[in-house]
Amino acid sequence: MASKTAASPRERRLTPLWIISLFVGLTEAVLAAAVTRTTGGVQVALTVFVIAFPLIIAGAFFAILWNRPLVLYAPTDYAGIDPALFVEALAHTRFGKVTTKTADLPQEVKIVGNPDRFVLLFKAAATTWTKSTKAMEVGTGCLVQVTTEQLNADGSVSVAEAVTFVPDITINDDERSGKRLVSRGRLQ
Repeated sequence: MASKTAASPRERRLTPLWIISLFVGLTEAVLAAAVTRTTGGVQVALTVFVIAFPLIIAGAFFAILWNRPLVLYAPTDYAGIDPALFVEALAHTRFGKVTTKTADLPQEVKIVGNPDRFVLLFKAAATTWTKSTKAMEVGTGCLVQVTTEQLNADGSVSVAEAVTFVPDITINDDERSGKRLVSRGRLQ
């Protein structure tokens, strides 16, 4: 039975970035040779193209890098992780819209009760983790919930949650158009 081994540091992999750079380099070399062998309007047109082409490719590259960086990885870059799980988790973490109300969700949601009683205090996300803190006023104080989601190396997601009651606290607007917890004593 053959086993998969990680590529050695000296082994060259054909990644999407290599393919792009080889394509641009070969195109520029061929066109540079063609520009030196032509004259007149054809030479001017080829010269403009030789200058504009890398700029267009760079613009397209940065647009892809900004909107869909996942497509720039080769399958071997995932090192034993199921690429489909990794890409799905990364896409939700990195490119998902921060949702503060159930009504903002794009798909249909079946609701029982009022799911928006918890108010989002803050949410932070990186490529492999997300952390959010929510609060709900309940008479004499607030229930505070902290949720942390971590993408594991095998592509699974671990979730940790903590809920506690904080007495004599209320939810107020903060200076950054968000929400914060404030002692009821400070409001008087």
